Amino acid sequence: MKVILISPFTEFSKGGISTHIRNFKKYYPLNGVDCDVYVLSNNLFKSMFEIFRLSLSNYDIIHVHSSFFSVFCLSIAKVFTSSKYFFTFHTQPENNYTRPCFTNYIKYLLLEFILNNYFFITTVSESIIKNYNSKVGLKLYNYKVIHSGVDFVELLHYPTRSQSKNIKIISIGLFEWDWKVQGHLLALKAFKRLKIEFNNISFSIIGSGSKEQIILNEINSLNLSKSVQIHNNVSEVQKLLIHGDIYLHTGLNEGCSLAILEARSLNLCTIVVDIGGNNELIENNVNGILCEPSSDGIFISLRKMILDEVSLIRLKKDSIIGISNFKWINIIQEYLNIYKKNLDE
Repeated sequence: MKVILISPFTEFSKGGISTHIRNFKKYYPLNGVDCDVYVLSNNLFKSMFEIFRLSLSNYDIIHVHSSFFSVFCLSIAKVFTSSKYFFTFHTQPENNYTRPCFTNYIKYLLLEFILNNYFFITTVSESIIKNYNSKVGLKLYNYKVIHSGVDFVELLHYPTRSQSKNIKIISIGLFEWDWKVQGHLLALKAFKRLKIEFNNISFSIIGSGSKEQIILNEINSLNLSKSVQIHNNVSEVQKLLIHGDIYLHTGLNEGCSLAILEARSLNLCTIVVDIGGNNELIENNVNGILCEPSSDGIFISLRKMILDEVSLIRLKKDSIIGISNFKWINIIQEYLNIYKKNLDE
C-alpha cells in the first residue's frame, strides 16, 4: 500500500497535525506501508500544481489533514485517478464563526458536497464535526472518530516524582490563539484566589507564542511573578510534567488535546475545562476532573483537590484508566483498517 499525506505543517512543527504526521511516518513502514508526505507551500499555485501531480501518481491513498484547499484541488483531479481520498478534521471552527457573505456560503456548500461524495472523513473529535455542522452549517454525517494518540509506554520510563507536601500545578498551551490565551487568563485568576489561601502551591505554564506578553502582563498585575513560572520552547514537555501533581487544561476551543493524554499517561491528576472535545478524553471523577470553563469552575476544582489529598492521590493513580485506547500503535491500526476496507470496496 502506498500512502501520501498532505499537510499544512511539517512533521517537525508544533501541534496535533504535525504529531499525527510524525507518528504516521514512524508506524506506517512498520506495517508494510510506503508513506510519503507533501507539505503545502505558501505559494497557492505551486501547491495546486503539486497536488494535481500527486493525484496522478500511483498512490493508493491520498490522505489530507486539515486543508480545505487540498480538498478542492483533489476534487478536480478525481476523474483522472483511482486513488482513495481521506480527510481528517483536526481543529474546531472558530468560536465566533458566522457565514458573513454569499461567497462563503457557496464555498462551504461545495466543500460539503465534495467531502461527502469523494472523501472518507475522519475526525480526532466528535465535537469538531458537530460544531462544523451546527456553526458552519455543513451536513457531514458519514465519518469515523479516531482520536489522537500518546506513546505512554515510552513516557513511563521517566523517574517517579518525589513525594512532597508542595502541590505543583502545570498547564500547557501555546500563546498564539485567543481561545488558549483566554483559558490561561482564567487559570491565573483562579490561581490568585488559591494563593491567598494556600502557600504550598506553585503554577507552571509551558508555552510560547506571539501573545506571551498578555500572559506576562496578567501575571504581573496579579502579583504572581514569584509563584508562576513560564517555560518557553520546552523540547521535552514530559520532563516537566513528571514533576507535577495536577495538570490543568484550560483551552476553550479544543478538539483532541495531546497534552491531556500526555498528562494522564504520566499519572497527573488531570483537571480540564468541559468544552470542545475534552469530555471525550476524560471520564469525570474516574480518570480526571471536568470543570466549568470559568475562573470560578477552575478555582473550585483545584481547591477541592488541594484540600482532599485522598482524592488527589486516587486521581493521580487512576489517570491511566483507559489510556491504552489512545496508544499510537492502536490509533495507526484504526487508520490502516479503514484504508484497507475502502480499497477493497
